Amino acid sequence: MSSLRSACSTSQTFLGSFTQVQHKRQFDSKPCFNDFGFASKKQPLSKNTKTKKSDSVFVVRALGIHGWEDKEIEEKKSGSRMAPQSKLHETAEGRVIAIGDLHGDIAQTIRCLQLAGVVSVEAEKPSDVHWTGGNTVVVQLGDVLDRGDDEIGILLLLRKLGAEARDAGGAVHMLNGNHEVLNVAGDFRYVTPGAFVEADIFSDLLEDAYGENNLEEGVPCFRMKTPGDRVMMSTQELCDRRVRLFAPGGVVAQQLANNRTVLVINDTCYVHGGLLPKHIEYGLEHLNTSMSRWMRGEFEEDIQVALDLAAGSKSSVVWNRMFSNERILPADWETMYAITQQVLDGLSEECGVEVKRLVMGHTVQRSGINSELDGLVWRVDIGVSNGVLGASPEVLEIQGEDVSVLRYGFGQANRLKGIDSTDNVNTVFEELSCSAIDHAYLLRSNL
Repeated sequence: MSSLRSACSTSQTFLGSFTQVQHKRQFDSKPCFNDFGFASKKQPLSKNTKTKKSDSVFVVRALGIHGWEDKEIEEKKSGSRMAPQSKLHETAEGRVIAIGDLHGDIAQTIRCLQLAGVVSVEAEKPSDVHWTGGNTVVVQLGDVLDRGDDEIGILLLLRKLGAEARDAGGAVHMLNGNHEVLNVAGDFRYVTPGAFVEADIFSDLLEDAYGENNLEEGVPCFRMKTPGDRVMMSTQELCDRRVRLFAPGGVVAQQLANNRTVLVINDTCYVHGGLLPKHIEYGLEHLNTSMSRWMRGEFEEDIQVALDLAAGSKSSVVWNRMFSNERILPADWETMYAITQQVLDGLSEECGVEVKRLVMGHTVQRSGINSELDGLVWRVDIGVSNGVLGASPEVLEIQGEDVSVLRYGFGQANRLKGIDSTDNVNTVFEELSCSAIDHAYLLRSNL
């Protein structure tokens, strides 16, 4: 815990403006997760306002802890946990949609989902966002956290849509990226001021549900009575509350533990950074399990090798940028192709089905979603978050043998079949207006 607490000091300079009188945030506005209908909309966060315990329980249940009742909360206090998802291979009958890094931008997240055709295009606020995608499967490739203010709001939204999708025969899968790993490890250097406040407000809701001492002891935890009190919180206090959520075994960390690091659906492998032959040789299902165990607070030595392969170096699964260059040099092409084919062959052997391609995020593609190595590799991180580039949303659609890029253009989604980055396609697409989205719910910082 001491190392995690000391890690918070790296954010002190960045967050120093929180204690300044000229702080401009309208703290009386509700956090975005309240507008999903998970918490009472009749009680905005204003002076002397507390959320009902039943509302808070609903918030936590929506985060992925389904079916909890008051008696089951007692079981949570005693240490019971959800089993992580470690299975490597899944099948899907309908479309599969891949969405890249979202980095705390819930408005752009909703636009991506609308573009994919899995939620209503008429949604004006998060409570209006419901699954309409039928048996479609959505894969979000990690990095929901950092660089934006609405991290927990996005987690709640995707968990809620995942439950609705299951009822319709579809699914929503989230992968862990390097920024999820950073936060669980206590590295908050990329956390925005607004995201610290979002975590603070969410902590209040958890305390309503479970009491103030339900998590790790030794970290001060107290309810802030007024919006003004939040402004005056010290940097260390804000960091302490975030540590309680994200440290291994914390409430949010346990939910991230249900995400996989590598996932294969039908004939396509989804991963945040990239895969190398050494990852395949180790065993990806074991790697998934080990990452989940660490996030759940298990520190046994037998998972150390897997953690190193998953997140311990620049060649690890969540940090790898080997496939990220938008133009692979001709001199490197044959070598890269051979390595990629070796990875796909290893995946095929482990999964028992032919795996034909890798889909990854992690590195911004300024030319938009693109493919390389004759379609063996697809890169889908386009910097959609306004904390990165604010690019117009794009998603990858896989349906049978067809791989398409969906983009906003000329007032509707365009499908570009099998575009390779070397084709140098120069199409101008109109930006979709955000006017359909009510920005009042966004937890945005005006610093």
